[in-house]
Amino acid sequence: MLLGQEHWRPGATKEQEPCQANLDVQVLRSGSDSSYCGSVARMDIPSRELTHEDLELIEFARQIVDANTDGEFGVHTMGAAVRGADGQIYGGINLYHFTGGPCAELVALGHARASGAREISTIVAVGNCGRGPVGPCGRDRQILFDYHPKIRVILPTPDGIRSVKITDLMPLGTAWTPDEGTQDFNPALFDSSDD
Repeated sequence: MLLGQEHWRPGATKEQEPCQANLDVQVLRSGSDSSYCGSVARMDIPSRELTHEDLELIEFARQIVDANTDGEFGVHTMGAAVRGADGQIYGGINLYHFTGGPCAELVALGHARASGAREISTIVAVGNCGRGPVGPCGRDRQILFDYHPKIRVILPTPDGIRSVKITDLMPLGTAWTPDEGTQDFNPALFDSSDD
């Protein structure tokens, strides 16, 4: 299991420590009792152990963030790597901004596209300061679901760092396309036979 799975968010103080509740679900409340971690029902999401290629992707993202970070509270705190269907790896780093600057995952996806990759098989984001792999935010999950519905995401789970299909991170998700907007629910997107 990789070290550094602690969650962090910009501006978090010691009184606002987040807690992990099962798969990438956090409950954060601050107040006079310093912090409160609520309970969340366990989500059983299928995952698989990491392959050699997955470990290579994690290391690539770690090298990107280690080489380019500007500190724990900087604007470049996450590195990401994606693997094209042809095996080629592309990377990116985030640009944190209060207006919602691009996440590292989106930068890596853009890098892949600009380099000619049209199909992406796997993605991972790695935090600076030794935090290790971190799950994608909701916006990134929706974008992955919409543009790469077959992609696998490497992230922390109750069983350690694992690989999960994006459709399993978006239960009952509704797809969106540039041509037709929001689509009706399509159960075929969640076909579990395609691993």
